[in-house]
Amino acid sequence: MRLNQKSVSPCLFGPVPSRRLGLSLGIDLILPKTCSFDCVYCECGKTTEKTLERKVFVPTEKFIEEFEDYLQKDYLKNTPDFFTFSGVGEPTLALNLGEVIQIIVPKKLNTKLALITNSSLFFDKALRQEILLVDLVMPSLDSVLEESFQKINRPEKRVNVEKIIQGLIDFRKEYHGKISLEVFIIPEINTSKKELDLFKEALLQINPDEIQLNSLDRPGTESNVEKASLALLEQIKNYWNLKNTTIVSQYQYRLQKNETLNQDELKNRILSYLTRRPASFNDLKESFGNPDFLMSLLKEMMESKEIKTILMERGFFYVLSDFS
Repeated sequence: MRLNQKSVSPCLFGPVPSRRLGLSLGIDLILPKTCSFDCVYCECGKTTEKTLERKVFVPTEKFIEEFEDYLQKDYLKNTPDFFTFSGVGEPTLALNLGEVIQIIVPKKLNTKLALITNSSLFFDKALRQEILLVDLVMPSLDSVLEESFQKINRPEKRVNVEKIIQGLIDFRKEYHGKISLEVFIIPEINTSKKELDLFKEALLQINPDEIQLNSLDRPGTESNVEKASLALLEQIKNYWNLKNTTIVSQYQYRLQKNETLNQDELKNRILSYLTRRPASFNDLKESFGNPDFLMSLLKEMMESKEIKTILMERGFFYVLSDFS
């Protein structure tokens, strides 16, 4: 997917329903598609700027402006369960991540903070200290063997799997919030007996509060990435026999309440959503409600070639017109 910086919506997006977070307002402090990985399954498309260098991509002042405006106009209409650092790249690359956290926490809002991360910068103690006030950290660990790590995550050249595992172990010792660690299963790549045994060993050392087995749900970067069946995920869960392991297989939607959007507002919300990931009609319906109005607007946006649909295993997905 060729994400054009000019088309990117503001650094806040949503709220949108999340299978892991309930209702989530995204905070995106990264420019597309800046990441330390180029994962084969990434729903945001191919990485265009692969880096480990932390820098300020979205000025803190810009975030403050948007966040204060959101709190005044929209927060009480549809209060999210989480403010989630996520988006179209690796959130921990944002040098002002800690600063933004320090802005949000003192407000003592009725919404928790979450961070979705690929774990690549957890070797950095300064970064680990910055995120200690986040309520829920959701790191990923997709492989424990270097060969499969390179195949799946295609990392920046200075990143290796041993450094990631050690960073997660160190973070667990320092952090007193909840760690929900995601393992993305790709059949025939990270499912060998050797890897599953080493996975269990690493997971016991990291000691997360929860282990989430995940698989392909939306279109990924590489079209040949195979989705793991529910039977395979169950088999892996049973093989590990770790009581805190769950399978993430379907959205647990929560409908919007007390919020109405005019056509321009809804259109901007849809574009913001699709800038970051493909979406089925049900995804958008559960995010924005009013299915008849939504369908009418989607048809208009397709006619004006702002968006298009692609057919995947789970059905048709809406994407930006320059998605490829």
